[in-house]
Amino acid sequence: MIVGYYSSMPILMAFGTAYPAYASFKAVKDDSAEGKARWLQYWIVFAILCSLEVFIDGVGAYVPLYYECKIAFVLWLALDRFQGATLLCSKYVTPFLSENESIIDEKVEMLAHRFRNLKADDVRNLVEWAQAQGGAIATAKAAAKKLATKEQADGPQEPGDEAEVVDKPDATETTGEQKKDK
Repeated sequence: MIVGYYSSMPILMAFGTAYPAYASFKAVKDDSAEGKARWLQYWIVFAILCSLEVFIDGVGAYVPLYYECKIAFVLWLALDRFQGATLLCSKYVTPFLSENESIIDEKVEMLAHRFRNLKADDVRNLVEWAQAQGGAIATAKAAAKKLATKEQADGPQEPGDEAEVVDKPDATETTGEQKKDK
């Protein structure tokens, strides 16, 4: 790995966010329909990638040359020479969104309706539920820790560590021969 997470961040921020933001500004200022469309497509692809980045980085961080490939991919998406975002948007994103547009609109409208009708009681119930879940998680963690500690104490012993068990009568028990002697 030549480039790591922290050394790739300035490059990704410059070419993945700062340059496209400035190019978007210029496209709006010049009132270029083609420029606006190109940068809107970029931001759509960028938003999708940002949503998936947590999962992709979680796996990709263990892949050799991952951050180098990530930088190359962002450059391919953003630079005017390649216009990768336009290609991805026209080939995959636009057909998918067009095909599912009515379903997405329906779900967005349902969520918007729920948020418009949100009451203080609903928020309080959500907070109480989240606190109960947090308490349940904390209880489960404490029980798991207690069980792990108990298993360590009761853990397997080495074959030579076993103590010899000798049958000795308890002080409270008396055998028949002991009763005769008394």
